[in-house]
Amino acid sequence: MPGGVPPVSHRPGVPCLIDAAVANPGRPVYCGAGSADRTLQINSADLARLPRAQVGALSR
Repeated sequence: MPGGVPPVSHRPGVPCLIDAAVANPGRPVYCGAGSADRTLQINSADLARLPRAQVGALSR
């Protein structure tokens, strides 16, 4: 059974791209957690602090 897509890759060197529209401190982000029946909730500021995180204007 396929799982949800997490915001980070397990492969070295793959960046975590974060749209600036969701990178506000205190804003929760919901994403896949690798399992079909689980969801990860993480603060957007924590996500933006990941080692390979890159925040930019990605949406229109």
